[in-house]
Amino acid sequence: MPFELIFAIEHASRVCDWQENLVSEECPPAWMWAFDEELEIWFEQVDQARKAKYNLSDNDDTTVPMMSNELARGRR
Repeated sequence: MPFELIFAIEHASRVCDWQENLVSEECPPAWMWAFDEELEIWFEQVDQARKAKYNLSDNDDTTVPMMSNELARGRR
């Protein structure tokens, strides 16, 4: 199989993944799909927008204590 075909299939899979898993505002515009450098900048901006929207910080290491589970207690 030629490498060009493999790269085309991989790229199409990536674009389909974006369209299925991202909200429309986070999906990059079609002109940008072929430019890796532009995509890196795009997704950095998407990440920053998500952090601002949900009040997350880069070092948000909050941990939640484990809950007790009566059913699992006997299996330990």
